[in-house]
Amino acid sequence: MFFDQVDFNSQFSYRLFFNSFIIFLADIAINLNTAIFNKDTIIVKRKLISKQYFLSTIFITDFLSLLVLSLKLFSSELIVQHEDDNLFKYGLNILIFLKLNGISQKKKRFDYIFTLTENQKHIIKLINQIASVITAAHIAALGWYFLGIQEIKSNQNSWLDKLGIQNNAYYEKYAYSIYWSITTMTTVGYGDIAATNYIEALYISVAMILFSCVFAYSINNIGFILQEIEKSSKQLNDDITTIQRYFLFLIDIMEVIN
Repeated sequence: MFFDQVDFNSQFSYRLFFNSFIIFLADIAINLNTAIFNKDTIIVKRKLISKQYFLSTIFITDFLSLLVLSLKLFSSELIVQHEDDNLFKYGLNILIFLKLNGISQKKKRFDYIFTLTENQKHIIKLINQIASVITAAHIAALGWYFLGIQEIKSNQNSWLDKLGIQNNAYYEKYAYSIYWSITTMTTVGYGDIAATNYIEALYISVAMILFSCVFAYSINNIGFILQEIEKSSKQLNDDITTIQRYFLFLIDIMEVIN
């Protein structure tokens, strides 16, 4: 949607926001009906559960994100659908992502409910790290594209003009943007998409410092997780081998006794 200004589909946008609104409401209802821990005591009274939820920062972010979704449902003017939209619309839409504030708490609930094996835990951690890399690359791509269209609005040369893709389809512009962000994060930098002015050079410098650190941290964690998976598999094979030897030893003893 961010890249598709020419063929913007308002019906698709409305359905997306409506479904998100229902999911956010359901999440609030679940929070109000989920038992909580307080000093090693399980609290099941809804009054106390509601009080703690309403006084938490999670409720504030949930309320703000739900409020923004409500405004977008009743007023299509608040939906970012063109590159000429002002910064207020962009900022208002970003408030929806305050919903991410409660993800860590939901992850803890998931851990309480499901008992996973070590390999399953490692696989989930691996998926989380890969998702973190993809998310960081996606955010960097959005910022890079947003900078380009703001420069075009100001009648300045931008990387979009240099490549000649300012009027291309949205998926082509996204492909170039995500390609640039990945090559920047991995410090490969082929040089085919480069800064055309000092503003883009400044953005690239900041992005390289921030997102390359995210990439390096995630890759290091991925390597550690893969080592743990290999160690767990090796331990399992060693245990199986030990059991097999034990049974062979018992068989030998039984033959000697016979």
